[in-house]
Amino acid sequence: MQLTKYKKVSLNLVIINLVIVIFLATFTYSKKEEILKSIISTLVDHERVNVTYTTYGNLVYSVSDYKSTVALLSITKSVEQIQQLQKLDTLISDFLSDLSMTKYTDAKVIMSLKSAQLKWKDCQELTTKIVAKKRLLLFSKEPYTSELLQESTKLYLDLDNALQEFIGTLRSFIRTLDRTQKSLDTVFDATSASLSMMYNTLLASGVMSILISIFTSEYLRKLALSEKTALTKSNTDFLTSIHNRSGLESESLYYLDNPNESGILLMLDLNKFKQVNDRYGHTVGDYVLKVIAKRLQGRLRAKDSVARIGGDEFVIFCPDMKASGVQNLIGEIKVLISLPIMYNNDFLEVGSSIGVSYFPKDGKTLEELCDIADKSMYKDKKDTPH
Repeated sequence: MQLTKYKKVSLNLVIINLVIVIFLATFTYSKKEEILKSIISTLVDHERVNVTYTTYGNLVYSVSDYKSTVALLSITKSVEQIQQLQKLDTLISDFLSDLSMTKYTDAKVIMSLKSAQLKWKDCQELTTKIVAKKRLLLFSKEPYTSELLQESTKLYLDLDNALQEFIGTLRSFIRTLDRTQKSLDTVFDATSASLSMMYNTLLASGVMSILISIFTSEYLRKLALSEKTALTKSNTDFLTSIHNRSGLESESLYYLDNPNESGILLMLDLNKFKQVNDRYGHTVGDYVLKVIAKRLQGRLRAKDSVARIGGDEFVIFCPDMKASGVQNLIGEIKVLISLPIMYNNDFLEVGSSIGVSYFPKDGKTLEELCDIADKSMYKDKKDTPH
């Protein structure tokens, strides 16, 4: 919200300075056409950037769906996930193609976009191998050997890492594009050049106003980014990069405060995690937690939230989730977590106990829902063999 407020302030300053520039242009009729062309060019640049941001947003959502489909592909026998994966592959490639057709002029922007395209090719190659392996299992009688399990697990982990790197390059691209947008400077420079010969006094006042706007806008931008970064850090688990309890409270607040909303909360505790920690050490234990967090993120919908609230405890918040689908979701999550985790040629295995609470039936606050789900989880833990 703060970032949006600062952007509005900066936009108002931009509009004010554009008005000043246009006012100065009226005193020099011979230069009027040249100045208006410069302003129109700047507006076109802004529209190009807006289109880029829209495409980027769609691209990120498509990659999220892609990761979810890969996660389902690893635990189901249906060919529907393979077909969905191919559709998403085409969609993401088309988005990247749309971005590459935009005429960016800055070398850094072009380079970062090419980097994203190369990372996506890595993802496609891994996906091709995974689909080929899955088809082999679906349409042949080849036994599911430990070697095949090890190879398939490594492919899924490699693809997950490659998708993370791909998202990273996309974020780098959008940050680079944001830093290189100096359309206002084009307007200011063109206006200054056209008016400097005839109206030095008026130009001096206009340039002064422009400079104030530039410095103020830059200050507000940095201030907003600083606040956004601080807020993100305070709401993020330092180890797994998913939400912490504070982040979960922020994400769930809208739904819990709205009497028309309903859904579920899952409390999840890892089984056999202590044995992994004791045997292999905390470094390996931390790695296991990171992998589990990635798997949970990949399975959930965009509107769902997952948080780590303790050592090996996770909470999943799912608005608009019907009670009829809860047990299927819990079953899928348990299977997903039980998949072997490869670390230095060792296969690590953990399980999970999961409790559930329903809102608003079981509570209207996060604390109430967590208490109910926690009790349900411990009942599941007693009933689950370790």
